Amino acid sequence: MNVLGVSAYYHDAAAALVADGRIVAAAEEERFTRRKHDSRFPTSAIAWALADAGLGVDDLDFVCFYEKPFRKLERLLACGRQTHPKSAALVRQQLARTAHERLWVDRVLEQTIGYTGRVGYVEHHLAHAASAYYVSGFADAVILTVDGVGEWATTAHYRGSGGAIEKIREIHYPDSLGLFYSTFTAFLGFTVNNDEYKVMGLASYGTPTEVDKVRRVIALNDDGSFGLSREHFSFAYDKERMYSDAFVELFGPPRPPGDPITAEHANLAASVQQLLEEAMVGLVSSCYEPGGPDALWPAGWPSTAWRTHG
Repeated sequence: MNVLGVSAYYHDAAAALVADGRIVAAAEEERFTRRKHDSRFPTSAIAWALADAGLGVDDLDFVCFYEKPFRKLERLLACGRQTHPKSAALVRQQLARTAHERLWVDRVLEQTIGYTGRVGYVEHHLAHAASAYYVSGFADAVILTVDGVGEWATTAHYRGSGGAIEKIREIHYPDSLGLFYSTFTAFLGFTVNNDEYKVMGLASYGTPTEVDKVRRVIALNDDGSFGLSREHFSFAYDKERMYSDAFVELFGPPRPPGDPITAEHANLAASVQQLLEEAMVGLVSSCYEPGGPDALWPAGWPSTAWRTHG
């Protein structure tokens, strides 16, 4: 059975080809277009993967897309309604992107490569989990996925056993370690979804003197869950800036891109890195020893915590 996996429309579009359960080709679109982080439909990567495997479009039995677009649309509309009218511009922007091609992947496949067969949509975090578990060599495994956001989930805990993956629990948007880190990436004058590694590198030059301040914008709980302060993060409703005026009041003015990097910037990066590492250790530990249901949250913060499954 030949299965083509497709990722597109956010960043680093890619294609992967699996033949009878074995990965035979995989590539990012930017390798062929020479356009960094190319997010367009990966027509060139698909063509290369098929050619490398000696297959044609008619040899494909199934095509799988890396997220569920309608569930993502549900999240966009639900969150936009909660923060309306502040979110109006952001919702319009994201609706335009979503409706453009994401909802019609089967049509895009037909128009670009002539494929008219079966198309499936897998949950974003399940795609991450599968990419780790099925190449790990372990029959039984605990799987933890953490990123910005998929459909609703930003963090998910799975159990892999005997070739099957079972979702245990997840944490939902807007509580996100990925977006937490990206917000500080933007605040420090770097490019989101590209320069997060620079914040990590910058952290090694600083001292975590701002940890207490950073703890005011993220809550880490005994059960491994976490939550972001709605007062300080604006990415859920603002299409121009990920942090609020309260964030600037707490941490001072943001660094304009291209400005000199100071010791204060390095210290903030080190503090953010320390909190991220604490959060990750808490998440991993909780996968083995789940905490009780009575984790405390700062007054006024919503407690989404873990959402259990099964």
